[in-house]
Amino acid sequence: MKKYYLSLIAFLAALQLSYAQNTFPTPSGNVGIGATTPLLLLHVQGTNAAGTFNSAIFGNTSGIKGASARVYLSGNNYISRSTYIEGINVEANTGNEHDLAFGTSSSGSDPVERMRINHIGNVGIGTTAPLRKLHIKASNSAYAFLVEAAAGGYANVDILSDRTSGNAGGFRAFSSGDANSYFEMTPQADRSGVFFKFSDGTASPSTKVTFTSTGNVGIGTTTPTEKLSITSGSIKINNSNPGNRLIWSRLDNTHATGLASDGYSTLQFISNGVQRMALTPNGNLLIGKTTQVNIAYRLDIDGSIRANKMVVNTTGADYVFEPGYKLTDLGDVEAYVKKYRHLPKIQTAQQMESNGLELAEFNTKLLEKVEELTLYLIEKDKQIKAQEARLKRLEDALLKKETPQ
Repeated sequence: MKKYYLSLIAFLAALQLSYAQNTFPTPSGNVGIGATTPLLLLHVQGTNAAGTFNSAIFGNTSGIKGASARVYLSGNNYISRSTYIEGINVEANTGNEHDLAFGTSSSGSDPVERMRINHIGNVGIGTTAPLRKLHIKASNSAYAFLVEAAAGGYANVDILSDRTSGNAGGFRAFSSGDANSYFEMTPQADRSGVFFKFSDGTASPSTKVTFTSTGNVGIGTTTPTEKLSITSGSIKINNSNPGNRLIWSRLDNTHATGLASDGYSTLQFISNGVQRMALTPNGNLLIGKTTQVNIAYRLDIDGSIRANKMVVNTTGADYVFEPGYKLTDLGDVEAYVKKYRHLPKIQTAQQMESNGLELAEFNTKLLEKVEELTLYLIEKDKQIKAQEARLKRLEDALLKKETPQ
């Protein structure tokens, strides 16, 4: 009997030693594992040195791919309205690769996975198969990423790289169905600028737009030498409202010069904020005026012209010297001038003031009058010489009569 009591005492002592650090429900209902004074309903405490751990293990002996151990966390007594943390075996039988999943519930439904850290350290939000260190997949057409600054502050997204040349990291947007269909923004590690690439269907598309560290912008070139350099391309300006403008001005917006459209395809040339010249839709050029009364004129100028030389195409008036050309009798010309106060075939002063002059036509008519005048003079010269000869004969005859025989 004494031996029996000694054995019982030894068993109880061993049991006490085994559970010395564990505390079963206290009067408050807390349970401690490795903790003698549990602070919460379950308090697990390890004693290992720094760098080691032995707090708790939740496992699954199945070992098959997809087997998991899940811990539910809820503000009520319902699993269907809870959140969870789950360790998932992603490699069949070996158990060497595990993902960590996080789930939440909404509107009283069963919790579903929202985020995952996979076995190689990639984090997925909205996806169970993250392909990058952070992979965010939006549902439907929702916004996937938001950075919000505090009131009065600012929020940056920093990309850190230790490279000294080439791509220092950047941003890329591409199609899941076509790896060669994407947009890429890459700051350069040597601080030379930022490159923008747009896919052209090839694996290595060329840079389409470049912003340099000096503020120059290049389109079609990676080495822009001006604030805007465009290579192998054109510029087109569209506007839903009438009028497009390309303006150069001082910083105070004075002394503006530029090109503008009035919304009806008229190209305006502006200096000091005022239109000086316009190219109309039908190709007419206006200088010193904004509108044109007679659109028959290709060049319409309100002002004076000075030139060292001007060439006007014309047909001339040599037909006046052709045989058979009939000169108007000078008496008829005199009668016409007395009646109409201008030469035949020449515009009136009123017509000239209203319509101006067709320079080529007017020069031809003037030349015609000069050549006609030449013919009149030739004819008169012949008449004068004939009269002089006749007078000479008459003088000679008179002298003979007056001279004594």
